[in-house]
Amino acid sequence: MVTELGWTDRDAFQAWMQAVSDERVAVDEARFLDRSRTRAVLIDDRVTAG
Repeated sequence: MVTELGWTDRDAFQAWMQAVSDERVAVDEARFLDRSRTRAVLIDDRVTAG
């Protein structure tokens, strides 16, 4: 399964990270996620030409 999330800028991403860093989120995730098999990749768009 793949989930894609997007933010308008890095500040919005950082605010989201703060919001989901709450202990209650971790407790809830433990009910349905295998954290040992979860991966995250952060990708940034860059215009290089034209």
